[in-house]
Amino acid sequence: MPEGRALADESTRFDLFPIANEYILTKWLSERVALQFAAAGLPVVIVNPAFPFGPRDLAPTPTGKIVLALLRGEVPGVSEGGFNCVDVDTVAAGHVLAEEKGRVGERYILGDHNVTLRELFQVVCDIGGVKAPWLPIPSGLAAGIGLGIELWADWVSHEEPRGTYKSIRYAQRHAWFDPTKARRELGLPTVPLRASLERAVAWFRERRMV
Repeated sequence: MPEGRALADESTRFDLFPIANEYILTKWLSERVALQFAAAGLPVVIVNPAFPFGPRDLAPTPTGKIVLALLRGEVPGVSEGGFNCVDVDTVAAGHVLAEEKGRVGERYILGDHNVTLRELFQVVCDIGGVKAPWLPIPSGLAAGIGLGIELWADWVSHEEPRGTYKSIRYAQRHAWFDPTKARRELGLPTVPLRASLERAVAWFRERRMV
């Protein structure tokens, strides 16, 4: 992936193996298999969703956990980094559009808004009516905190950690993407980021998850 804040697209080579967790690596390996099927003649089209936000997040997913942690006041500060946010319904529509209009063997990024972590935190907290984290956390310190949380979970609590060394290192990059291809070829829709986050916050509160 490109360094700094350059936008990655479907032609960008994945090169974050040292800081990618098992989930990310299985996604990468699965895509390699799908591409092999397409090369063999099967009608396979690949979609690569960015970071989805919105309602009906029962699990909750990692992005939903970010929203909940902010609303609960569990985020002490903010570090460098950012990613591409997309409405969950846009992702669903992108899957259907890829089946209807996608070219066999092609990859399509289902993304929308490139934001920093600080920008995302501010919008969520503004919607939720809570104080946004303001304390700047140096990247090295944040990664060290993640390692400490991971070790505590492994050796003491034996519960799922809120963060790990790799997850924080991965989040500290600007994982920003260019969804132009999906918009041009598939007609991928766009939804304002604030609208997606408002729906997410409302859904969590309606179910008393926060």
